[in-house]
Amino acid sequence: SEISVLHSYIHLSSKRMAERAGITVDIPSAESPAVNTGQLIYPHLLLPLVENAFKHAGGDYSISISLTVSGGWLQLTTSNSVSSSRPSTPSSPHGIGLSNLSQRLALIYPPSHFTLHTGLSDGNTYQSELRIRLA
Repeated sequence: SEISVLHSYIHLSSKRMAERAGITVDIPSAESPAVNTGQLIYPHLLLPLVENAFKHAGGDYSISISLTVSGGWLQLTTSNSVSSSRPSTPSSPHGIGLSNLSQRLALIYPPSHFTLHTGLSDGNTYQSELRIRLA
């Protein structure tokens, strides 16, 4: 159901952004054998990263979202362009959403079962990558 939630959110948000955004989505359907492995993850761990990509998109409004399941790991990668007028070192590099997500992951999974990397990958692109080991 997490994948269905992502698809619904992306559909709604892309309608709100109208023509101004270039959105690339590579998320298989929930029924796809590529992701429907019968493995479960805790709810609402993926959505905050997708929400942030839409919320903080700026500049040329490009957003890229991909989800893969491979080798016992689920990986969600998001990237979004940021405005060139945005400071290169924001005063608060992690908002409350990313902080909450980090804390939830640390409470739910052992450190060897997840990774979360976020930050500017170049001057105009913010990237997030979440990897969760599937049980």
